[in-house]
Amino acid sequence: MKQEIPLIVVNRFVPEIGENCTSLDNQHGGYLATRHLIEQGHKDIAYISGSLHKADSKARLAGHKRALNEYDLPFDPELTFEGNFSAQSGEQSIRLLLQKGLNFTAVSCGNDEMAAGAINALEVAGKQVPKDISVVGFDNINYANYLTPKLTTVEYPMHKIGTMAAHWILEHAYGSGPKEIEHLLSPKLIVRDSTRELS
Repeated sequence: MKQEIPLIVVNRFVPEIGENCTSLDNQHGGYLATRHLIEQGHKDIAYISGSLHKADSKARLAGHKRALNEYDLPFDPELTFEGNFSAQSGEQSIRLLLQKGLNFTAVSCGNDEMAAGAINALEVAGKQVPKDISVVGFDNINYANYLTPKLTTVEYPMHKIGTMAAHWILEHAYGSGPKEIEHLLSPKLIVRDSTRELS
């Protein structure tokens, strides 16, 4: 006798089985980060992505491009670097940007670790954040609020995603969970000290 086992996918949204998923709208998060920079007057915005074989990295980059397009700003591949989510890759990307002599006033990063590495590389190069270059991250990890300057970032609500997954399991395995479950959670921008309006 075949028995069906309830299955939920966490941190990935697969449209074909959307009712069995709970994850973050990563594209909207990437959009929020870049829109924030644009609304502060930045037009030359570099982007450091995570590994682009990962779906969340692709989605965050797509959000970055969507924000640029919405404000009629061109996407410049020369200002885009693929990192690997490590602080070291954030540092290396900034060094490459500076070596190329490219003009940019802000950097949007695919996660907070790369943003931390970017800030370090900028300071080593004599650039002040955010006076000279604004930096925004993604995830709102624990130490984002303790960096110098405190990091503007997009919050990744891991606790809420875990809660939604637990509620789904209670509902589908035991029939006792809450009826309203969010499958694609909306991120929010956390504005701190690493970004500023262009004068």
